[in-house]
Amino acid sequence: MLAIYDLNAFGQGLGGLKPAAEALLRFREEAACAGLPGLHLQCRFRGSGFNVFGVNDSRLAVSQEAAVRPLGFDSLTHYPFCHCFQRAQPTAEACGDH
Repeated sequence: MLAIYDLNAFGQGLGGLKPAAEALLRFREEAACAGLPGLHLQCRFRGSGFNVFGVNDSRLAVSQEAAVRPLGFDSLTHYPFCHCFQRAQPTAEACGDH
């Protein structure tokens, strides 16, 4: 399994969505050549409404959904998820660590 934590950094680091998709395809091929049963690709997804920047030819913002689809991920996850909700209590109290 390969998990991509930061889609912005991944796409920018490889020069855009097309080169990133080609790199992931090559990685799958190399895994198969090495005798592995496959490669599971997972992306950390921030939820709807977030954009990624600098991963397309025009350097404009692209929705996460539009960026993820051509990369061929097998699954999406959300890590960490703790910033997605408001706690009514401090962490120590919410976790029972008092």
